[in-house]
Amino acid sequence: MVLNSDVETIRVRDVMLGPDEYATISPNLSLRTAMGELSEHDFGLCGSRKHHRAVLVVDDSQHILGELTHWSILRSLEPHFLDDAVSSMERAGLGAELMRSVLEENDPFNGNLDQLCRAAGPTRVIDAMVPTEERIDEDAPLTRAIHRMVADRIQTILVVRDQDVVGVLRLCDLFKGVATRIRNDDT
Repeated sequence: MVLNSDVETIRVRDVMLGPDEYATISPNLSLRTAMGELSEHDFGLCGSRKHHRAVLVVDDSQHILGELTHWSILRSLEPHFLDDAVSSMERAGLGAELMRSVLEENDPFNGNLDQLCRAAGPTRVIDAMVPTEERIDEDAPLTRAIHRMVADRIQTILVVRDQDVVGVLRLCDLFKGVATRIRNDDT
C-alpha cells in the first residue's frame, strides 16, 4: 500500500466537540432529575450534532468524574439484590443459560417497565455513571482515535492538551467523517 504523503493528516481536534458543546451533569442528582434536565440536550434522541448518547458527570470544580450513558442508565435498571448470587454462580462454573433462567424466574418486577423505572428514579448519577478513563491528545491523528475506539469498544474519548481536557471525541462524529470519505472516494 502506498500512502500519499501530500494528504493532510486529520487530527482529533478537527473532529472533537469543545467542552462547551457537551452536556454535563452533577453526580449528586437522581436519575429522575437528571433525565428531566438532560431533555434539553436531546439526550437519548438521535440525529443532530447536539445529540448526546452520554453526558459528562462533573463535580463542583468541573473535574470530570465519568459519563452517564444510555448503557449505564439501562444497567441501573437491573435489580442488584441478586448480584452476589450471580457472582457465586459464575465462580461455580454454572452455564449462562442456567443463570439466565434463575434470573428470569426471580424478576421482582415481573416485566413491569413502569415499576422498574420508578424504582431506578432515585438512583444517584454517581452510582449509575461509568468511569471515563480513556484520553487522547488533540494532536493525535484521527486514525489513532479510530483504532483506540474500536480496540477498546468505546463511544467517547476525552481529548486532552497536556493533561487538561479540551474536548470530547464521539464515535458518531468520527464515523460521519469516515462514511463521507468512503462515499466520496473515486479511486
